[in-house]
Amino acid sequence: MSSPRIARCGVPQGSVLSPVLFGIYVNDLPTVLPPGVKCKQFADDLKLYTIIDKTSGNKLLQSGIDSVLQWSSLAKLSLNDDKTVCLTIGNNPRTLDYKINNKSIRRENVTRDLGFLVSTKLDFTKHWQSAINKAKYIMSQFLPV
Repeated sequence: MSSPRIARCGVPQGSVLSPVLFGIYVNDLPTVLPPGVKCKQFADDLKLYTIIDKTSGNKLLQSGIDSVLQWSSLAKLSLNDDKTVCLTIGNNPRTLDYKINNKSIRRENVTRDLGFLVSTKLDFTKHWQSAINKAKYIMSQFLPV
């Protein structure tokens, strides 16, 4: 067992206090977004979304991304560029380019979001197929063929 040390900042790891304090810390994030850009937050996960029309193109959403970057810099938080993806939902999704610090955000046709596989058409076929394959694998471990 390690020897006790005085913690000068922070909260105990695994404490229920950590997510509560983080939630309070990021609570004002939606207020910095431009009108028309909305967000959903879950713990340290953030989704920005808006309706993309022919007149605004990607400018509105890019403005929201830039606002989040500026806010996170002031809040001393960093974004994980590698985990950031773009998923455009719709019948005829436009492939517009979005950037974080002049680096293009990776575009995906199917992405995992809070455990679910979500596609550009909001079709959960990939999710169900993945769940079926996992169940088949687990069953094969108990019932060898």
